[in-house]
Amino acid sequence: YVLYRQTIAGLIRRGMARGEVRDVDADAIAMTIIAMIEGFNLLRLVETGTDLATAYRTGIESVLAGILIQPARD
Repeated sequence: YVLYRQTIAGLIRRGMARGEVRDVDADAIAMTIIAMIEGFNLLRLVETGTDLATAYRTGIESVLAGILIQPARD
């Protein structure tokens, strides 16, 4: 998981450098994303008939909404 975490954290840091992502703990956010993905992978094995794709998308959107800097509206 080290390379996986480093890759995601690197993408977050790149977004921070570009002013697209808030000043956050990139490693902690990366671990949160990985934990969510792994949790959904486990749920997929035991949850039949549940729309995990929607739950996964909602989870990722929630994380992104918390870290992305929204452009100012005119």
